[in-house]
Formats: sequence, C-alpha cells, structure tokens
Amino acid sequence: MEKISFEADPKTPELTEKDISGHFASAINHDLSSELKNEERVPSTKWRKMFKSLQIAVMATVAATTINYEYQFRQKVSESDEKDGIKWSHEDKETEHILNTLSGKENFSDEEKIHLMRYMTLKWCKEKSIKVPEEIKNWGMSDIERFYETLPKETAAMLEFKYQKDWVLQNPIILNHVNDELWRIEKACGSPYIRWEDPDHSFIFSDSLGNKDEHRAHYNSINNTIYLAPEHLSPRIYDQFVAESGHADQFADAPITSFATVIKNISQAGVNAITHGSTFAAEWDKLYTIPDTIEYDAHEIREKKLDAEVKKAENADVKKLMENSHIQPREH
Repeated sequence: MEKISFEADPKTPELTEKDISGHFASAINHDLSSELKNEERVPSTKWRKMFKSLQIAVMATVAATTINYEYQFRQKVSESDEKDGIKWSHEDKETEHILNTLSGKENFSDEEKIHLMRYMTLKWCKEKSIKVPEEIKNWGMSDIERFYETLPKETAAMLEFKYQKDWVLQNPIILNHVNDELWRIEKACGSPYIRWEDPDHSFIFSDSLGNKDEHRAHYNSINNTIYLAPEHLSPRIYDQFVAESGHADQFADAPITSFATVIKNISQAGVNAITHGSTFAAEWDKLYTIPDTIEYDAHEIREKKLDAEVKKAENADVKKLMENSHIQPREH
C-alpha cells in the first residue's frame, strides 16, 4: 500500500545528524529574538533562563528521537488476502485489538468495557451537572449499569450517550470497509501504537481557560503512540484515531521538520501567553486556525483528507447493510 500523499506535506530537509542541533537552535533563536525585540517589559534574565531550558529540552528530545526513530517508525503492519477480505495484523497485539474494536471487528474485553464506561459516565454526568459517587472509580460493570438506569432517558444527549454505551458493550455493527480504511491509515502513517488513555494516571491537558481537567486524545512522537481518551468518545467512535493519525503522519513523513515546527510553535505560544496576559493553553488552541503550524497541518489538512477516505468507506458499509436488510435507499 503506497504512502498517502498530501500536497501540503512539509518536505524533510537534507540534514545530517550533526546538523540537527543547529537546525533546532536556529529555529528557536530566530523565533524568540523576533518576538522579543520590542518587548522591554520582561526582564532579559527571565528569557535567557527560558531559552536555556528550552534548548536543553530540545536537545534531549532530538537525541531520544534520533536513537528511537528507526525502531519506532519501522513498518509494523502486514496484510494478506483471505476469502472474506483482507486480514490485517500489527506486531503489537494491543494496537491490533484496539483498531479492530473501533470498527466492530472485535469485541471490547471486560476490562476495557469497565474502563471506558466508567469514564464515559463520569464525563457525561459532569457535563449535565449530575452528581456521581466518588466510589465510581472502583465500580464494576454491574454497579455502572445500576447507576446508568437512574439517569434521565429522554434527552437527545442521552440518546448519544446510549449509542456510545451500546457500541462499547455490544459492538452491534461490523464496519468492514471502515476497518480496512482504518488499517490503511495505520499503515500509511507510520504504523503507530494505539492505547486507551488512563485519566487517573496520565498527563492532564489544560483547556483554553487554564483549567487542568482535560484528558484529550493525543499523539506522542517519542514513542510513536496514539492515546485515545475514553472521556471524549463520540458516536463515531474512531474519530480520535483518525484525528491523531494526522500527527503520526507528520512525524513519519518529516520528523525533523515536524519537531522544529513544534518547538517554534511552543515558543510562539509561550511568548504570546506572557505578552498578551493569557494562558499557554489558550494561545496553543489558536494554532488550530493558523496555517503552517503543527496543529493546522495535522487537523485542517491531513486529518480532513484521511477522514474523506473514511467517509467513503462508511458509505460503502451503509450500502452493504441496507442491501443485507433489504432496505432500499431513498431516491432523491
């Protein structure tokens, strides 16, 4: 399967390993100097310390990435033709299992069901200002089910939550075309590992207001892993995987350029947070709408192109399901 091509993809610069440190230092130094040239309110010693810390972090990241790159981004997906379609496999069996559950090819394990339902319920109740007992973190599935029966049933939001719940507990529909497309994305975007985030033992993102309670899906370029957030599952349960594959593709395609862009964006967001009196999270969220940033490229360009292919697969699955159930599509 050929690598997915993107017209707006950044090109990997012709750099040797010795040039990497200079490449990063140059990008950081240029960005900080241009932003701070006219900023006299902030003591220079503060910026020197910030710059030095940033350089150390960059060098450590570059060293780790250089060592791990060949291992982490090697092709880990294989495929074979069988009577009932393509048989996909990943050398990491947990990744293989999670990817198959997203399309209904495999059922969630009992442990996964409890983990996902617990945090889906917590998130939904928090949004609806419904009090949840603290001991829910120790509940089993029967406890969660009993609590679920006490929740209001009539709202549209509840129907959405019920759909997510039914998908996790029953995997009612197998989406064969979607499964194949998700695997094509996995193979084309550096075959990243996939894990479910554990909100109790994970990095906590700040939201745009600086509140540290956001457990988002995210991509870790150091270990080439996509982390899915159970608290933010949508009815289209594989959305998070498609979204974060945009980042995986960036680093598989052009790791040095991608790291340089990340560091530049971090420095920009940090400077803007201080000079504008806002938060780093608020400034970082703005990157999703600014061309040539790591977030814009991942989500506005790459994710949208990946998602367009997934939607084609969805349409093929819907057509097949309707044929099997003898339902005729509505004529327009």
